[in-house]
Amino acid sequence: MKENDLEKRIIWLAGLLSTDGSIIKLGNSLSFLIFSIEEDWIKVIQNRLLEIGIESTLRNKKYYGAYGNHLTTLYIKNPFKIKQLIEKYALDYLNPRKREILLSSYLGAPNRKWTKREDELLRTLYNKNIMKKIIVEKASELLNRTKWGISHRLFDMGMKKNANK
Repeated sequence: MKENDLEKRIIWLAGLLSTDGSIIKLGNSLSFLIFSIEEDWIKVIQNRLLEIGIESTLRNKKYYGAYGNHLTTLYIKNPFKIKQLIEKYALDYLNPRKREILLSSYLGAPNRKWTKREDELLRTLYNKNIMKKIIVEKASELLNRTKWGISHRLFDMGMKKNANK
């Protein structure tokens, strides 16, 4: 495959990951997933990836949503090869949050995917001795995270200010 064609496919993959996918770091593992209720669409994606030598597996899961009754997930194999390809060709095409996760060497607690920058912001707000309620509201606004998620991250980091202080 020509270098130009490979670059176009990796840019396409970065766009998919930015919209219908996830980049997940847990422990020392890295995963790339793409989700859809349209199994045929996921199979098209799988075939396009296979054309450039990227293997993947599919899983169907019952899903009771407004648009269907199952969710198909595409798990991309050899994620560190994908990471290298995205870094080489398509880093600017990932949305900022997913780019930060991909580039971060920080491996946060499972299912939280917090970056160093986010943790540093929480520490800064906490160290200013602001009420927890205000920290949660401000951090939620700045980080585009839920208040519930911010509260749990503060707790996980040992920052347990009383909301009324």
